[in-house]
Amino acid sequence: MRIKIYVVTNSSQEKIEQIETDSVYRVWTHAKAHNNEANKNVIHILCQYLDLRKSEIMLVSGSKSKIKFFEISKAQQ
Repeated sequence: MRIKIYVVTNSSQEKIEQIETDSVYRVWTHAKAHNNEANKNVIHILCQYLDLRKSEIMLVSGSKSKIKFFEISKAQQ
């Protein structure tokens, strides 16, 4: 499954909000958009929200953009 994320960096709070459909989210992060910090923190926030491991989330596009696309591959348990 592919999801679209709108990222707000350098925020005073960390949270995630689902918008529009099941596959579109807005994520606020404390991290700054420098040295890949925001991308790593967004993955961490997604892992907690979606109850996934880091290995199940992959950044597909938008590594230097506020709009990012992630591929979610839920492992078989």
